[in-house]
Amino acid sequence: MPLSSIERKRATDRKAQQARRERTRNKIAELEQELEYYKKLSQEGNTGIQQECVRLRQENKHLRQRLGAINAIMAIDTALPLPLSLPIPQELLHYEENKVPERSSRSIQGSKFSPECFNSYEPLTHLEMARIYDQVYEVEPDKVSKVQKVDISVIVKAINEGWGALDCLANENPLVRILRDIDQHLFRESNEILRLAVMYKNYHLLKYLIAPGEENIKGLPQWIQPEATGPTIPRANILFFPWPFMRQALNRHYARYSFDDKFAYEMLRCYRFYWPFPFQNAFSFDKEHQTYEISTLFREFCHNLSSWGMDGSFLCTYPEFTDGFRSLVLGEV
Repeated sequence: MPLSSIERKRATDRKAQQARRERTRNKIAELEQELEYYKKLSQEGNTGIQQECVRLRQENKHLRQRLGAINAIMAIDTALPLPLSLPIPQELLHYEENKVPERSSRSIQGSKFSPECFNSYEPLTHLEMARIYDQVYEVEPDKVSKVQKVDISVIVKAINEGWGALDCLANENPLVRILRDIDQHLFRESNEILRLAVMYKNYHLLKYLIAPGEENIKGLPQWIQPEATGPTIPRANILFFPWPFMRQALNRHYARYSFDDKFAYEMLRCYRFYWPFPFQNAFSFDKEHQTYEISTLFREFCHNLSSWGMDGSFLCTYPEFTDGFRSLVLGEV
């Protein structure tokens, strides 16, 4: 075979091989694009399904609340005896998955308060609760900048791994110290979801109370934002109740509740937060940076006042709050 023919054949073979390689590369790229498309579609589909489940749960919950409220109103109109459990639908007030067990005697450790202040009382009084929250007014001006630097990741870590998992620098921060006292002295026997929700709400409210400003008020839903009180310093413990109608009642009749030893106990025992998903769905963990982040869905639940409720038994002891919760059910709050 002449040399020129061999060269032409080799050139033809090279072109054919190049064409095959090009087709292979194109096919691989096409398959990779298709794989990414289906991954994205799967993620979007899962998110959409989860959001649809939430929507349906909320719609079902809303309809049950309406039905309960209508039954209560009908009972009133027909002059029938009205049990205290009727005005407030169980969907809002009785979250069995968030039920708090009966409190046993506790030893209080790791606090700026002396242990005997708490161990001598069972349960905690409203005034003892107030002392914990009043620490917000004791933060020194030179510590405010440290408060601003605390990220919510620290709080999620404390609830998920325990307060002992935080380093000394975090534990010395005034904001973290107050949140730890609230969690360990008031909610340490509650389930993780309620504790995380309370800490999330309190984290943002404390930051605003310690360092008022546009940046810190952004994290607060409208229903928890403190109202202007003029020269009078508001009672810190009352500011942390989620429900505006309860805060108003406590401010008007503070003496009645502050000397009622049972109020603080019943309040903590009956506190509820509605979250229909596993605890792990409330946050995500970044392994690379070793940080936590609150999930968007959990944040939405925390910002929805109807997610915050009380066990119906609380109204048996304090029926004066029944109308407020009924208005919440009817969407009037």
